[in-house]
Amino acid sequence: MAFNVRFHFTGLCAFVPAKPIDQANNEATVVLVNATQSHHGPHHILCFADKQNTYKETGSNRQVDLVFTFNIDNANKLRVNGCRFSAEELTLIGRTAAGIEVPLDNTGGLNFDHDSLTDCPASVPASFRWVADMAKLRAGKIRSDALTTLGALVGMRMKLTQGRLYTSLFRQIRTPPPPPPPPGTVRWSFDGGSTFAPLAEEIVWDYSFRNVEVAELVVKSSAGASPLVLTPNADNLVEVWIVNMPLGQVLGFETANPLDSDDHFEEFFKLADGSPTPIIPKPDMIRSCPPFGAASNPKCPPAQFASLS
Repeated sequence: MAFNVRFHFTGLCAFVPAKPIDQANNEATVVLVNATQSHHGPHHILCFADKQNTYKETGSNRQVDLVFTFNIDNANKLRVNGCRFSAEELTLIGRTAAGIEVPLDNTGGLNFDHDSLTDCPASVPASFRWVADMAKLRAGKIRSDALTTLGALVGMRMKLTQGRLYTSLFRQIRTPPPPPPPPGTVRWSFDGGSTFAPLAEEIVWDYSFRNVEVAELVVKSSAGASPLVLTPNADNLVEVWIVNMPLGQVLGFETANPLDSDDHFEEFFKLADGSPTPIIPKPDMIRSCPPFGAASNPKCPPAQFASLS
């Protein structure tokens, strides 16, 4: 049975493809902006997984910083162990039961779901084009030092070179107060209300090791910390969440109104080349897209920068 890996990203996570997303054999750099001093409240870069099966407390594993119940999609909850990342570059490898390290197979590079968009995401919910596009916000390309340095600007960085990258979960209005919009998927505007479109609030990376002897996933850190070792569940799946959000929202102490402006999005502009003026997404208070799937709350939209080539 194949050893499968699934990472969920939400919050202040920026994706930088090496090539336009419709090109095969691609790769992407994931850059989590350092927003610990944000005037919108400190953001924490957390990685967590199922406490019982996946992220276990052992003497050689990375220290567990948090144990809590995570609200996956307002319908499903999971008891998780979590750790914090700070000024770290991560590398993913497999490892056999005998301790032999197995790099990611070359399975054709990274492939983005890139279906053309419709007005609403129900028909093409996995298209990466639903991710907020910084190139359309006069933000230009990402700063070069965001791809080479860690610390004041970047809290975490990792490169995805294989597998599939797609979107999952959109903000849903379940029981809106009067007046409209009606229940459904929230639409957002970056231009003062001239145009609106939904924004994906979670990005998912899927990958399968072809080596059937792989028994665990190892997440190595450039900071010299103990590696994070993750074991699969009964379906031979390692499922992990990486978030960059205020701690209260992750832990469920703060409940976000789905029609609140996403002021935290301003932090992405710190990564942009040329210091453009920040633009904040505003929700459509009149109309929504038809509801579908599970609600994403309490998550917030990642962003994509222009490709490097």
